[in-house]
Amino acid sequence: MVVDKVSLEFMRENTTVKEDNAGGKWVGIWRLVLLKNQPYDEPRRNGKVPKIITHRLFPQAHYSIWIDGKMELVVDPLLILERY
Repeated sequence: MVVDKVSLEFMRENTTVKEDNAGGKWVGIWRLVLLKNQPYDEPRRNGKVPKIITHRLFPQAHYSIWIDGKMELVVDPLLILERY
């Protein structure tokens, strides 16, 4: 899950953010990745950066799933990958 600094602080205050031995931050099964050096001043535009250049942010990833803020994920993401 790619988040900005404001969103990460909000999640720390309102949910359980765990850290692993390597310093990675997790919420449940989701690993939080902090988007640093944001190219735009507007959060709405910065939110599209990981959607458009996912292949540049995560070059070893085989798949990416974009979940919009209005969408609710009710199944395991691995089941979605198995289906498609």
